[in-house]
Formats: sequence, structure tokens, C-alpha cells
Amino acid sequence: MKDRKLSNVRRKHLGFIFQDYNLLDTLTVKENILLPVSLTKITNSQAEQEYETIASS
Repeated sequence: MKDRKLSNVRRKHLGFIFQDYNLLDTLTVKENILLPVSLTKITNSQAEQEYETIASS
């Protein structure tokens, strides 16, 4: 895969679980969850739906 396509696959389909959690202290739980979503080109309402899906699982 080309770099751009590979980057998109990583962003959309992969996640990481860090041993030290690597959360940003200055952000809320919601903001930490939405941080990677904010790098995509989705609307705020779609981001909220993503958050609800992630947070409720």
C-alpha cells in the first residue's frame, strides 16, 4: 500500500492499548476518546455518535 492509504487504514481500523494509558491529563475522558476522531474529516454529530458507541461498549 502507498503511505497515504496505509495511514488511512491505521487511522480507521487500528487501535492501541497502552500499558501506561497515555491519556492527556489536561483532557477529559471524552476529549481523550475524541482526539483521534478529531483527525478525521467527520462532522461533529458523527464524532458524537462515535463517542457514544465507544463509551457505551
